[in-house]
Amino acid sequence: MNMATTKVNEHWGRLCNHIFRFCAISVVAQKHKLYVEYNLSKYKSIRDLGIILYSSGTKKEGSCKDLTDKTMLKLYNSNEKIGQLKNFHNKFFQIKPCADLIFEYIRSDESKKSIIDKNPYKDRYNNNNDCYVHVRLHDARKWNPGLSYYFKVLDDLKFDKLYISSDQPGDSIVKEIIKRYNNSEILKKSETETIQFASTCKNVVLSHGTFSGIIGYFSFYSNVYYCKVETIGWHPTGVFDDKDELTSCKPGKWIGIINSETNNKFDKIICDIKKVGKKVGCTGDRYN
Repeated sequence: MNMATTKVNEHWGRLCNHIFRFCAISVVAQKHKLYVEYNLSKYKSIRDLGIILYSSGTKKEGSCKDLTDKTMLKLYNSNEKIGQLKNFHNKFFQIKPCADLIFEYIRSDESKKSIIDKNPYKDRYNNNNDCYVHVRLHDARKWNPGLSYYFKVLDDLKFDKLYISSDQPGDSIVKEIIKRYNNSEILKKSETETIQFASTCKNVVLSHGTFSGIIGYFSFYSNVYYCKVETIGWHPTGVFDDKDELTSCKPGKWIGIINSETNNKFDKIICDIKKVGKKVGCTGDRYN
């Protein structure tokens, strides 16, 4: 048996990778009333966003458990006496069972109130006819759903202003969106402010990755559009998939957009990844 503190330090990833990881820890810690210490010296913006990280449990006897993508749901549902969590620092928590728990945690009444109270743009909630578009490129460009996806969503929307943010604002995808729609502009804000502002827009069009995911999770009163990928084994879909079902009767409704061009693109990528995996003797859980 062990009586100890779960200590959480910054490790791998950018801001929203940390948000997913810290929220995953909070979900399980809250369920088992564990005492947790968070080191947020680099990412204090997590608290600035209003995210509540659970830390108010007590030190108690119990087993020390690995918290990973594969164990999170099992630990959450476990009746075992748990005293400490470990081995979570380089984990993603982006598969669907993990992401759904994180989604519900962020959208709980207490968390929602805290996030809204911290948002300097909170007066915009339910008070604009704007649209926000995220275009994730750079090192994850191959996973971008593509221009046809953005056009498919935006062509059916009516908005006063279109705000776009991207890690490559000079890219042709961004330029084509600006060219096609009037009253478009690049949103020039910090990571934190982009999340806060974007999540207040009436319509939110997501890209891929955790930054897009967190914007969607924070969009409590928006229509949230995402690329619903039918490709089996595309690992990032857990961040987005089936959130339409979780929000069907609530504000902040998610709407999955099926785009054949995107699905064909991802089918080929997954096929190529699996071929490479077989050659080196590893196909990888994330694509199986």
